[in-house]
Amino acid sequence: MIATSSQWTKRLSKQYRYVVAALVFVVALGARFAVLPVEAGLSFTTFYPAAFLVYYFLGVGPGVMVMLLSAYAGYYIFHPPFWSLDITLDGFVVTATFIVSNSLIGWLTLRHVRALSDLENAHENQKELHLQLKLALNEANDLYAKAPFGYYSLSPAGEIVRVNAKFLTWVEAEERDVIGTPITDYFGLVGQSKFRDNFQRFKSDGHIEGLEFELRGRKGGIRQVSVSATAIFDGDGALLKSRSVMFDITELNAAKGRIESQRMLLAGVVEGLPFGIAFSMINKSCIASINASYKCLDMTKGI
Repeated sequence: MIATSSQWTKRLSKQYRYVVAALVFVVALGARFAVLPVEAGLSFTTFYPAAFLVYYFLGVGPGVMVMLLSAYAGYYIFHPPFWSLDITLDGFVVTATFIVSNSLIGWLTLRHVRALSDLENAHENQKELHLQLKLALNEANDLYAKAPFGYYSLSPAGEIVRVNAKFLTWVEAEERDVIGTPITDYFGLVGQSKFRDNFQRFKSDGHIEGLEFELRGRKGGIRQVSVSATAIFDGDGALLKSRSVMFDITELNAAKGRIESQRMLLAGVVEGLPFGIAFSMINKSCIASINASYKCLDMTKGI
């Protein structure tokens, strides 16, 4: 993890940051005594890195404090005349150079720290976005896989490239056995012909709705299905894959067949009645009711 000034500020209170900065200055002062004798010159040798570290880890205020203490100690102790505050041109120039250069180092260090902090924040935001994206993707995949109807995608050649669990249940096969196979493998002869007639139109129009097929499972199961699909195109308008949804309409078709049989039977009975009144009453009530039921069931096909 990137160590930034803001992170250290959160760990240490303002008071303790100044205390730590003072300790850093003391260590730098002791190091100067240990490395070179007082008369050797090089007044600020150990104070440059000390100020830099304080700026970097503890912030502006502690850094300025260490810089000023270092300027005083360097001038008073290590610049001739030693252990004196007598003002000399050479001492003034050296000390002023230290303060200016140290201020520049502090400014550049703080800019670097802010850049690292911004980078760290951007990294954390990116991690959060990736986490949200992963959760959304997992949720979408879960909805896709566990939908109560069939989802699948076809390649431009009409081969299956993705399926959900419901589709696999209907075709009675494992995913590894289905991916890459033509969708027509699961249609009857009539359905295969219908698919070929409509797939080229689908690739140009980009959508198709309510096509009915007889879906055949690998273990012999047969069901009636209604298929609707939209196309995903590339930048040149070529088909990449389909997004297809399949509904089981086996029971719906059976119910429609039963209603149609009842309507035909009732119509035959009505036509044999000798009384026009009876015919009118039944025609307006019973037959109209059955027709309404038939239309209602027919409308559900597109849901």
